[in-house]
Amino acid sequence: MVFRDMSVICRCPQSPAYRAASLMRAWKSDSRDRLDEELRDAVQAASSVVGGESEVERAEAVSAAAQQLRWLLANPSSEPSEWDERAAVCISLLGHIAGSARASV
Repeated sequence: MVFRDMSVICRCPQSPAYRAASLMRAWKSDSRDRLDEELRDAVQAASSVVGGESEVERAEAVSAAAQQLRWLLANPSSEPSEWDERAAVCISLLGHIAGSARASV
């Protein structure tokens, strides 16, 4: 499925780029409930992606990042620097996937 209009990608909840951008917005928000909902949805959405192999791979990466963030939030580390580094990798991956939609239109 190829999108020529960025606004279509941004409104397509099945898109890995949409999921990644939604997760990043939720991460920046002050609402833990919103974040938990977005993390849960991202993990579940990976199994329903329709598209080529690259879209499926992006969806799996979003799901893996969401699972890791869920785990980090449930298991606060005694080593904040390690926790911060792991969270930063996940957020960086999500940012890359969210931005990949712009490059592919």
